[in-house]
Amino acid sequence: MNVNNKRYQANNQAHANTIQTTSNNSLCQADYSSRDSRNNQGVVSCSKAIVSVPQAFAQTKSGRLFQSTSDALPVIGNNNIVLQLCNPCSCNTTAYVSSVICANHSPSPISLKTFFYGTVNPDLLKTRPAGNTNMYVDCSCRPKACFQCGTRIEICNGILVSNVVVNGYDTFTETIDGTVILSPDSSVIYEICSVNCSQTALASVSLSWWEVPTCEELIRCCL
Repeated sequence: MNVNNKRYQANNQAHANTIQTTSNNSLCQADYSSRDSRNNQGVVSCSKAIVSVPQAFAQTKSGRLFQSTSDALPVIGNNNIVLQLCNPCSCNTTAYVSSVICANHSPSPISLKTFFYGTVNPDLLKTRPAGNTNMYVDCSCRPKACFQCGTRIEICNGILVSNVVVNGYDTFTETIDGTVILSPDSSVIYEICSVNCSQTALASVSLSWWEVPTCEELIRCCL
C-alpha cells in the first residue's frame, strides 16, 4: 500500500514538472515573438523613411535640378508681368516643375495666375539665367529649358488653371514636385496682376525644375 502511494506521488510530481516546463517554454516563445515583432516594426519604419525621399532632393543628387529668379518688377495699373518656362522642341528633354515661389515686395496685393497651352510673343520676353542648384560642386550641367519674363504681354489661347492672391509683403510657395510635366515644345505661363489697379505693386517669381533626357525615358518605358 505504501509502495502504491509513493508511485502515485511520484507520477503527480512528474506531471507537475512537465506542466511547469511547458508553461516556461510558452512564456519564452511569447517573449521572443514580442521582441521579433518590435524588431520588424523598426524595419518597416526605416523602409518608409527611405521610400519618402522627395523627388527634388533625388534630382539634386543627380545633378539635374535648376532654378531661375526674376527681378523685382513693377505692376502698374492694368499692366501685367508674364513669366514662362519654355521647353524647346530641339532640347530632347522633359522638364518637371518642382516649385514656384512668388514674393510680393509691396503693400498692394497681387494675383498669380497659371496658364496651360497658352502662347505669347517670344520677342517680348527676356530669358533669365538659370542657376545650378545641384549638390555636386563640380557639376557643370546647364538647363535646356529656359525661364523668360516680360511686361505688358497678352496671353493667347491659354487655359487658366489656378489664381492665387498674394497679400502685401507676403510670399506664396507652391511645391509641385514634378506633377507639371513639360514635354519638348511646350510651356507653362504665369501672369502677375495687381488686385488694386490704382496702386503700384512690386513682385518677383522664382521657379525650379529638373530635366530628364527623352532617350532615358524611352528606355525606362521599355523595361
